[in-house]
Amino acid sequence: MTNISSYAFKGCTSLKIVTFPNSLKTISSEAFCGCENLTEITLGKETSSIESNAFGSCSNISKVTCLARSVPNTSTGAFANSYIEFATLCIPSNSIDSYNSSEPWKNFETKVPLILAEKCATPTITKVNNKISFSCETEAAEYSYEITNKDVKKGKAGEVELGL
Repeated sequence: MTNISSYAFKGCTSLKIVTFPNSLKTISSEAFCGCENLTEITLGKETSSIESNAFGSCSNISKVTCLARSVPNTSTGAFANSYIEFATLCIPSNSIDSYNSSEPWKNFETKVPLILAEKCATPTITKVNNKISFSCETEAAEYSYEITNKDVKKGKAGEVELGL
């Protein structure tokens, strides 16, 4: 899915939480206008355009999460009459300044930084002297593992010590 058409869910009162896939690029005008019970929206990483009144008159929005690192091209009226000044905006931590200087995003009073995990660019697993080591070219990569064998330990680190 790359686009939500104009008026697609206009006035739909049964919608409460909407989560869009990362592939979604555009939310067209009035797509969710008047969805008065909509409280949470999560926009994917590829969201690039939100048109006029896309979320207009959604008066119960309390939280919007936008995973896009680049601020989507957003109509100033995309959230018209939706009281976003009382809602929380969750955005990538390295993009806060960009959102703070862009309409209508700067109008969210509360902004929460998100640290988005990156996939490991080139993972490497090696075994030397009864130790398994994990490494990755991605800076600050985190490792989580659980090896189900009575001779090894469980934990979170870049190295596993075997109990052989």
